[in-house]
Amino acid sequence: MGELAEALERDVVAATGDKATWREVCDSMKDGGLESALTATAVSDSLKEQIVRATQRLIAEEDRKIYLDIVAKGRQLALTRLLAHLFNATERTINVVTTNYDCLIEYAAESAGFNCCTGFRGTYVRRRMGPSVVPLPQASRGSGLRLSKVHGSIDWFRGQDNIVKALSCAVGPPQSLVPMIVTPGIEKYQQTHQEPFRTVLQTSDASVRAAKTAICIGYGFNDEHIHPVIHELVQGGQMSLIIVARNLTPAAQAVVGSCGPGQVVTIERGECDRDAQVSWGSGRELQVSKPLWELPYFVDEFLS
Repeated sequence: MGELAEALERDVVAATGDKATWREVCDSMKDGGLESALTATAVSDSLKEQIVRATQRLIAEEDRKIYLDIVAKGRQLALTRLLAHLFNATERTINVVTTNYDCLIEYAAESAGFNCCTGFRGTYVRRRMGPSVVPLPQASRGSGLRLSKVHGSIDWFRGQDNIVKALSCAVGPPQSLVPMIVTPGIEKYQQTHQEPFRTVLQTSDASVRAAKTAICIGYGFNDEHIHPVIHELVQGGQMSLIIVARNLTPAAQAVVGSCGPGQVVTIERGECDRDAQVSWGSGRELQVSKPLWELPYFVDEFLS
C-alpha cells in the first residue's frame, strides 16, 4: 500500500455511521490500491472531507521539504533544467498540464527565472483571475509558463465565504478553509465540472489543442476528462507525443497502440531499474543502458 493510502488509514477517523464504509475502503486499498478503492465505494461528505484534508496535509509536508531544500540548500530540480531549455528553444509561453497537487512545477519555473501563472493574482493571498482561460499576467509579459492544475493544488482553499483563494503557506491552514483538490472517488469527474476546476479544464484543453508536440511525464492516461483530447490529436496526426514513465499503464498502451507509426515515442523501464526501453512504433525498440524513464536521466539525455 502506498504512502498516501497508509496516511489515510492512519489519519482518517470515521464517525460511528461511517466506520463500516471506511473499513471496506481500507480493506480494498490493501487489495487493489487507493484509486480503485475510493472509486468502488461511495463515502459520506464527512469522510470525503477528511480524505481531502489528510491528502493535502501529507502532500504539503513533503512539498515543504523540497521547497526548503531549494531555498536553503540550493537544490536544483531536474524540471528546472528542462524548463530552462524549453524556454530558450521554443516560443515565449510554455503550457503545462498536471494532475499533481504539489507545487514543484511552480518552484521549477521560478527557479529558472520565469513567470508561472496558475490563474490566480496576488502574492500572499491570491484571488482567481476570472472565469476564463487564464493568460499570463499583464505585468509579466515575456517568457512564462501557463500551468493548468486540473485536480487542484495544495495551496488552493475555499473559505466560508465560498471564495477560492491560493495561500503561500500550504501547511497548517485554518480548519475553516477546505483544500481544493480532487481526490479519487465516485464523484471525481463531477467535481471537475465545478469551479475552479471547470475553468482550469478549459485552459488545459486549449493548451493541448495549441500544441504540436507533448511530453507526458509519469502520466497514466487514466483520466477520461483529460487524455481523450491528447489521444484525438495524436491519432489524427496533429500532435507528436513522447511518454516517459516507469511502466506504461494499460490505458497508455491503448493510446500508443491506436496511433500511427512514428506518432508516439515511449521511454519506460527496461529489464532492470538501470535500463530503459525506447519504442517508436511498428515494433521498433531500443534497449538503453541508462534509466531514461527517470526524469533526471531523461533531462540529461534531452539536453545533451
